Amino acid sequence: MVQFIKKHWFYIGLAILAIVYFRKEIKAYVGPNSTQVQEKFTQTPDADAGGQSLFNIGQEAKSSGAATVMPEVPKADTKAFLLRFAKVVQGENQKYKIPSSALLALAYVNSHGGTRSLATEGNNYFARLCGGNWDGANMDIGGTCFRRYDKAWDSFRDASSQLSATRWAQALIQKKDTKWEQWINAFVENEYSDVKNAKEEMIKVIKAYRLFELDGV
Repeated sequence: MVQFIKKHWFYIGLAILAIVYFRKEIKAYVGPNSTQVQEKFTQTPDADAGGQSLFNIGQEAKSSGAATVMPEVPKADTKAFLLRFAKVVQGENQKYKIPSSALLALAYVNSHGGTRSLATEGNNYFARLCGGNWDGANMDIGGTCFRRYDKAWDSFRDASSQLSATRWAQALIQKKDTKWEQWINAFVENEYSDVKNAKEEMIKVIKAYRLFELDGV
């Protein structure tokens, strides 16, 4: 044994230094009071279940009251609304990949064709509630806090950026699903409209004015 140590003293010394070094590194990394925790990377957080928003922003338009009723909007006003925001939704589509026709239809229905007080008084075309993460201007309508915007464009940008961040929207975007029907269904299922028969109303305006043509531009 003594002869072995004398012959291999250099390598034995290196091994001892390595053991001491790595013990210090492990202790520094773990810490004296640390306890080992097994990570469960496959576990889905409760907040993400059922296609809810990654940022807890679902049910934006749902208020505490009953669903609103879509009024009869004169054809001239409907055309003016759709023409006014056609380029806006196309720009949002380029940035956030939400079909232009679906986003325009949602704005049309939620703002009652731009006639709802949310839109006329606060440039809120998507009936977006204040929410806990909103620190901007607001307005109270019927005891419910809604977001207020300086410009109509701000309303579209806020809506499209938040919508595209939801888990269900990301799934559609990653699948490159540009079918407006799928997005209309998702808007309704995730309660992004407080208008009664919102799905039927959105489909009606898309088909009546061939808004799907905007998706191919």
